Amino acid sequence: NIGVQTCFRQTPRPADVSLDGIKLNVAFHEPAPLPAPGQVAAVYDADGAVLAAGVIEHGGQRVPVDSDEDASRSTKEAA
Repeated sequence: NIGVQTCFRQTPRPADVSLDGIKLNVAFHEPAPLPAPGQVAAVYDADGAVLAAGVIEHGGQRVPVDSDEDASRSTKEAA
């Protein structure tokens, strides 16, 4: 279980995280407000240990997911 936090007072939310060169790509499992550039995204494991962090370059976009899922994902990149 991976969680990503993009605001200080926010609880980490489940997300898929991948590394693309020096950028982290994050796709939240549930719709979420898009973060503002300049905020920090922190990636945590199930025990709360920090796995990675980076400054958000841009807030990303909402993208549709497979038709078997009923929500859209929010994506963002952190560099």
